[in-house]
Amino acid sequence: MKCIWCNSDTTTNKAQISESLKYANAEHIFPDAVGGKRTLDLGKVCEECNSRLGNEVDKFLKTENFAFMLQYQNSSYIQGKPIGRVNSSERRKRKESEIYKIQGYGGGTLIERDESSFNHIKLTNLASGTAGDLIYNDLFSKALHKCALNVILDEQDYEYVKKNYQELIDFINTPNNQEYQRWSYGVCYFNFLFEPIHFEPFCLQKIEGVNNNLAVVLIFPCGIFVVSSKPDLVDASLLKIVGDNPPYLKNWDSQGFSYIDYYQSNFSNENRFSFGDKLKFNLIKKEIKGRENHKDLFYLLTNCKTCGQVNPTGINLPKTNFLEKEHSSWIGANRNSWNRFTDDDLRVKGLLIEKWDAESLELYKDQGITYPQKYDVKEMNIQNCSTRCINCFEEILFEAKDCFL
Repeated sequence: MKCIWCNSDTTTNKAQISESLKYANAEHIFPDAVGGKRTLDLGKVCEECNSRLGNEVDKFLKTENFAFMLQYQNSSYIQGKPIGRVNSSERRKRKESEIYKIQGYGGGTLIERDESSFNHIKLTNLASGTAGDLIYNDLFSKALHKCALNVILDEQDYEYVKKNYQELIDFINTPNNQEYQRWSYGVCYFNFLFEPIHFEPFCLQKIEGVNNNLAVVLIFPCGIFVVSSKPDLVDASLLKIVGDNPPYLKNWDSQGFSYIDYYQSNFSNENRFSFGDKLKFNLIKKEIKGRENHKDLFYLLTNCKTCGQVNPTGINLPKTNFLEKEHSSWIGANRNSWNRFTDDDLRVKGLLIEKWDAESLELYKDQGITYPQKYDVKEMNIQNCSTRCINCFEEILFEAKDCFL
């Protein structure tokens, strides 16, 4: 057999190890740190790559997402023992302590179990607001996609996976691969703050498209994730397909547990409820802070009424319309970026502005050129629109009076 990551021939017999033949041990399909027990067939991953990717990728599934950190605590607390392998006294001591106090990688969010506090937990160091750790994270995304690759590898041989999913392998396997924007995912969290549960994570569903385009739906105690096997596959239409057609789990239903009802709660936010046999997914996409505007467009922004976060609305406004004082039209597009202007924005009009504000605009008022001002956007015909806050995930209902550039 061959290792999917380094392409070396592998053996399960240590006596046969040589420069051309690497030893292969058991690779968990889902990391044991989040409750995974099943492993790939021996020989599909060599011991060296297993260890390397465990440190470079796997460990961040547990430590780079608030939901997974809390899942580890809840699962361990429910079972009365640490989750995953405990192969030394030092490891046992650390994992037992994490049941009561766990912190994100690099000093991020800290979760402490406190029976006297709300929901029996105390949170500190939350990133970018109360849901900051639930937005896109590079390290977490790569670890999540590795789970998807393992699901595929569990059913297919080396040749098939290498032929059809090399881009996914490269994304996971190469530390300096920064194409995070192309590997979005969807997630449906349940209300894990109030109703902790534990089970071994597994593949809930596979959705096959043309040219071996495969979407893998992974279910963890803390949430259901839609992950792509090819770049640029996950979008709103795919998430709707998954949400509208969840599979029926006969063994769970026979025990009186409906995961559909369970995950529909989605943090008990009433305006995000799904009805019938549907699950509601959020699209989690790489956001590039400070990215320059497209040369010909403004991004329309609005504030979240819950947390105050500045959000892109998904509406792009042609700059020409504003320059010519023509406000009758607008176009929509999916964007997730920040509004920042550069010196080149309006160079063709003879104006140099780094930031739109009333003071800077006043300096050029006598030139007779109209530029976006505070109430220009508010006069446009924009109404009954909605977007999702990139920080707290609340739905934002907005119209022209709520918008700015």
